[in-house]
Amino acid sequence: MSSTYKIIKYLIDIGPVIIMPGLLLFIGFFSTKNVLKNLKNCLYIFLGMVGVSLLLTIFTNFFNPLINTILINSLKDYEIIDTGWMLTEIISLSSPILLYIILAVISLNLLMLFFRFTRTINIDLWSYWSFLLAGSIIYIIVEVQWISILIAVITAAITFTLSDIYAHHIETYYGIKGISNTQAHIICWAPLSNIVNAVLNKIPFIKRVHLFYDEIQYKLGFFSEPMVFGLFVGFVIGLITRYRTLMLNIGPDFLYACSSGLKLSIIMILLPRFVNLL
Repeated sequence: MSSTYKIIKYLIDIGPVIIMPGLLLFIGFFSTKNVLKNLKNCLYIFLGMVGVSLLLTIFTNFFNPLINTILINSLKDYEIIDTGWMLTEIISLSSPILLYIILAVISLNLLMLFFRFTRTINIDLWSYWSFLLAGSIIYIIVEVQWISILIAVITAAITFTLSDIYAHHIETYYGIKGISNTQAHIICWAPLSNIVNAVLNKIPFIKRVHLFYDEIQYKLGFFSEPMVFGLFVGFVIGLITRYRTLMLNIGPDFLYACSSGLKLSIIMILLPRFVNLL
C-alpha cells in the first residue's frame, strides 16, 4: 500500500495543470485523427489552467490581510482552523483502503457505462478525492473496510447519476457540449438549488421577480463592468484592512487601498479570459 500511496501522492504533487492536458492529449491520440489540432487544444487547456491557477493563488493571497485583520480585531477566540485541502489530502491518501476505493469506483464507472446507467466517463483524477474522503472518514469511525468502500461507491454512484442529470445545464449555460461535473462536493448540491428554487416560486412577491445578468448589466451600465466592480470592492477591502492606521498614515494607506483595487480589478479582467481558453 505504501508504493500505491507514493504513486498517487506523486501524481497529486504534479498537479492538474500538467496531468489533465497530458491525459487529454493521450486520449486524443486514440479518439481523433487530427493530431496537430489535438495538440493545439491541449496547449490551450494547459495555458488556461496555468493562468487560472496563478490568478486563484493571487486571489487567495489578496484576502489574507483582510482575514488577519478580522481575526486580530475579533472578540472571539478561534480554536479551530479550516486548513482546507491539506487536511483532507492527509486523511484521504493515508487511508489503508485507498487502493480498494479507487479500484471500486473505476469498476463502478465501467459497469454503469456498460449497463447504460450513466453516460459520464470520469477521467478527472482529482474527483476521486471526494470518494476517498467519504470512505476514509467512515473507516476511521467504524473500522470496517467493506462498509467504508460501500459508502465511497454509493457516493460515486450518486455523483455519476447527478452528473448526467445536470450535464445539460452546463451545456446550456456555458455552451460546452459533452461535459459533466464529477466533483461530488459540487454536483451533490445541485438538487438543493432546485428545492430552493421551488420554494421561492411559491412565494407570491418573489416568484414574479426576474433577474438576469444582461438586464442588470444594462441598468447599471459602467458600474456593472467586472473591472470597475473589482476596483471598487478592492479599494473598500484595502481601506478595511488598514482602518486602524488610516487617519495616522492617510497617504500610504490610501495608496494601499488603490493598489488593492487595481489588483482585484486585474483578477476580474483576466480570470474569465483564462477560463475561456479551457
